[in-house]
Amino acid sequence: MTDGAARPPSLPEPFAERLVVAADDGLELSLYRLREGKDGAPALLWGHANGFPAGGYAPLLRLLASDFRVYAYDARGHGGSGLPDGRPDFDRYAADLDLVCEAARTDASGAPLYYGSHSFCGVAGLRLAGVFGREPWEAFTAFEPPVSPPLDHPARCFSVEASRELSGMALRRRPRWAGPEAFREALAGRDAYAGFDPEALAGHCRGSLHRTNDGDWQLACPGPLEAHNYEAALDPSTFEGLERITRPVTFVASVDGGESGNPMVLELMLDHQRRHAELLGQVVYLLPVHGRMHDPHLETLRRGEKFGRECPVEPLSRRRSLGQECVSPGVDHFAQRAAQKEAHTGLTPFAQAERHST
Repeated sequence: MTDGAARPPSLPEPFAERLVVAADDGLELSLYRLREGKDGAPALLWGHANGFPAGGYAPLLRLLASDFRVYAYDARGHGGSGLPDGRPDFDRYAADLDLVCEAARTDASGAPLYYGSHSFCGVAGLRLAGVFGREPWEAFTAFEPPVSPPLDHPARCFSVEASRELSGMALRRRPRWAGPEAFREALAGRDAYAGFDPEALAGHCRGSLHRTNDGDWQLACPGPLEAHNYEAALDPSTFEGLERITRPVTFVASVDGGESGNPMVLELMLDHQRRHAELLGQVVYLLPVHGRMHDPHLETLRRGEKFGRECPVEPLSRRRSLGQECVSPGVDHFAQRAAQKEAHTGLTPFAQAERHST
């Protein structure tokens, strides 16, 4: 296979048709158009999490097809897209997304395009909009995008710690498997995957592996690339660009008994609201869920399915939890947690991050 060439699709052919999009460096990106879809409806493009393929979201995409013409894509180094030789930064992921959006809009005959993302691909979207001033969608819904705040922000050390812990886990990932079913059986026994829709888990495992010449299967997104992406997301300029976004953005985070599935993302979005209450069009929704939002639980994603078409445009000082006010503990809570953790472990958050990443 040629370097950068598209690999086997992560969404099966009976479910979606693949369109190959050439990035500006020649790498081939896989864009999928669902076979199901509402004629004459707006188009919706879906972006996945780090290390995940588009193939892991089939149940959600099918659900959305009742209201949209649905597209999904694999970022470079994931699923059916080409594998990069180096370590792409989020400028590269943002540029790829811009091209994918253009291809989806062209394929949909210029229909209005909406963008929805889970985690990693949300950072690419926010960077494209806030840093490069390109917003090729009518509105954007981001499920817990792991943006990282400026160096002097109270949450910065927790952002570094979380990213480096995830990076360390990615580096320890087993790279080769007997096949997708063996991979599925292994993941199904782990707590982190306990809430996955069975079809989504099976699709994730099929789309995450490619057959090798030795007869076994290897990860489509290698552990070192996944680890690099966690570290690359620490660039604070993406967060700093949020105030320059002009089109509606809905940030979705989870809360469970007052705790967030990803507290850093929740607090950063709410702090962004407090600092820029004069802006319009950026809203945080807090979804009460059981377990962690950052795992792509179908029910959690289903409850955020409007994807901006009916996104309320109101001052950022307003926060909603299924239509009700929600109180945030505030960013000072990061400083308190840092002090508690340092007292317990004897390590600063940065030192703990270094320990987790080795």
